[in-house]
Amino acid sequence: MMVLDLKISLIKTVHNTYLCKNLDGKLFSAEEKVLQDYKRVFLIEFKNEYNISFLVSEDIKIIEILCADLKSFILPVEKIINNDGSFFLKVFRKNTVLMATPPHPESKSGFIDGSSTNYNEFEKFFIERIDVINDNIITVAYEIRDIYSCEINCDSIIKYINNYKGLILDVSLCSVQYLISSDDMNVIADFVYGRFDIALKISKKSSIDIWAKKAIPSLVKWKNNKDSHQEYTEKENFLCDADLYFLADVGRDGLFVSFFHSLNFYMRKKIKPSEKTCILTTVRNEGIYLLEWIAYHKALGVEHFFIYSNDNDDSSDQLLECLSALDEITWIENPVKNPVGIQFKAYSHALTILPHILDYKWCFLIDSDEFISLNTRKFHDVNSFLNWISYWATDSIAINWKFIASENVKNLQDVFSPLIERNNTFVDDGVIGHGVRLVKSVFRPQMIMMSSAHHPAISKTTPIVCRLTNGDIHDYKNPPPNLHRDPSFSDVICTENIVINHYFFKSIPEWIWKYSRNGGAFASTEFNLSRFDNDWASYFNMQLNHRSASTHNIEEKFFERFKKELFRLRRNEYLKNAENNVQHSFLKRYEKIIMEIKKFKIKEKIDKKYKFILEEF
Repeated sequence: MMVLDLKISLIKTVHNTYLCKNLDGKLFSAEEKVLQDYKRVFLIEFKNEYNISFLVSEDIKIIEILCADLKSFILPVEKIINNDGSFFLKVFRKNTVLMATPPHPESKSGFIDGSSTNYNEFEKFFIERIDVINDNIITVAYEIRDIYSCEINCDSIIKYINNYKGLILDVSLCSVQYLISSDDMNVIADFVYGRFDIALKISKKSSIDIWAKKAIPSLVKWKNNKDSHQEYTEKENFLCDADLYFLADVGRDGLFVSFFHSLNFYMRKKIKPSEKTCILTTVRNEGIYLLEWIAYHKALGVEHFFIYSNDNDDSSDQLLECLSALDEITWIENPVKNPVGIQFKAYSHALTILPHILDYKWCFLIDSDEFISLNTRKFHDVNSFLNWISYWATDSIAINWKFIASENVKNLQDVFSPLIERNNTFVDDGVIGHGVRLVKSVFRPQMIMMSSAHHPAISKTTPIVCRLTNGDIHDYKNPPPNLHRDPSFSDVICTENIVINHYFFKSIPEWIWKYSRNGGAFASTEFNLSRFDNDWASYFNMQLNHRSASTHNIEEKFFERFKKELFRLRRNEYLKNAENNVQHSFLKRYEKIIMEIKKFKIKEKIDKKYKFILEEF
C-alpha cells in the first residue's frame, strides 16, 4: 500500500516465506499456508534524513530480532537495495544484516538471524505489495512519519508529547528508541519527572505499555508526595497482578523493550533516596521462618523489606498482612498466571514499577532461607560495610555464599527455634563444586533495570560498576567449565567482609516439607511427592557426609541485638497470634505429608542407605 511517500508492505524471503513473528515475539519467516499461526510483520517506508525503515507486527506488540540486540514495538532497519530488485535489511547501529534460514520441512517456518555479515542469497528480501492493511498499522505509519518530519532530539520529542492528540503514543515513540541519545533521554526524563500533568497525559494517550500507563505516573505522583512529605499508599502498587506475567521476560537480557520502558529507567535514576538499606525477596510458604529472618536482618541494620508472595497455603498471608500493617515490611501479592519465572516477574515489578524501593540507597536481593553474614568485628552493621565499599564508585556488589549443613532436631517443635541457633556448621566447599562461586547481590535500585536471583542484568546502554566484597571489580571473566561468561559467578571467592549463608538443608523434617510443597515458581497447592526419589535423598545425604570443620559463629553482641529484635516482634499480640497460626498450619500439614508418604509407600522407592531420611519423622 502506498499513500504519497508512505509505503507499507509485506516482506518475502528468498525461500518464498514471509516475515512474521512467533508467539514469543521472535522474528521468523513462514510459508503462506501456515502464516495464520504467526503475526505478519510489515515494512514501513518513507523518506527521512536517517534513511531508515521500520518493522511492525500486525498485532502491534513487541518484536525481537535474534542476535541483534533489538527488541521493541517498532524496530528500525536500514534498507540496502540491489540491482535485481531485492534488498538487504541492515541491523540498526550494527554492521550486520538479517538472514533468513530455510523453512523447516514440518513447521514450514524458519528463524531470522540478525548477526550475518554476509550479503548472499539468504540475506536477500523482496517487497510484496498488499492492498488491504489493518487501520491500526496505517495509523502507526502516519505517526512515525510525523515524528520523523524533523530532526530527532529531546526538544522534538518533548514537543511531540506536548502536542500529541492520538491514542498510541507509547507505540509511535518506540520508533525513536534506538535513535535518541542517552543525553537526550535524560533531558526528556527531567521534563516528565517534574510534571504530573505530562505523566498523566502519557498514561491516557498510551494503549498497552505498562511503563507509560502505570509506572511513570505512579513514579511522578510518589515523588511529588515524597517531596511534600505526604504518604503515598496507592493500593494497586502493592499488587503484582497475574496479568503482568510478561514482566518475567523483560530486561533479563539487558534490553529495554519500549521507549517508555527506557524513559522510566532514566526517571528512576533521578530519585535521591532518603533511607539506607532494604531487602527484596519472594516467598511461598515460608511463614515459620519470617519473624526470625526479619529480626536477624533488622539487627544487621536493614531498615525495610519488600516481600512478594504467591499462593501461600501455610497461613503466612495473615502474618505478612500484620507485618505490612505495622510497616515492618511492604507486602506485594504476586498471583500466578504463568508459573514460569514468578521470581523474575516480582523483580521486574519491584525494579521498574514499584516506586517505594527507590527511597533506599541499597537493596539486597536474597531469599528467605539466606542470611547475610557480616564480619561484625570489622563492621557494626551492613550500612558501615556499604559506606566502606562506597569509597570506590559502586552500583552493585557480588557477595559469595556458603551452604549451612543440616542438624538433627529432637522433635518436630524444634523446627520453630531460630535457624541461626541450631545450624552453624558449613557444608564442605568441595561438595558444592563451582556452586561456591555463585553470588548474591546488593545494589542501588535506582541503577538497576532487572535482576536474576543472583546478579542484576547488565544493560547494553547503561552499564553499572560491579564489585566484589573486597572492593575489586567483579570481572566474571572465567566462568565454570561449559558455561558462558556470567556475572552470577565470581572469579575470586571473597568471604572476609560479608557472605550469604544459605540454610538450604535445615533438618530432615524441613527437607521433607520443602520438597512436598513445590517451589515458589510453581503455584500448585497440592502435595508433590514425585520428587521424593534417590536423587532427592542422595542430595541430602551428600551434605551430611561432607560437613566442614569450620562453623559459623555469631558474635555475642550481635546475637543480643537479634534476640532483642525478635522479642520486639513477638511481643506484638497480632504478630504472635499470626505466627502461632503458621506453626499450627505447619504441624497439621506435615502430619498429612507423612500420611501421604506412608499411603504411597514412598520409602520403598528409595535405596536402603537413604531410608533413614523418612524413618525418624
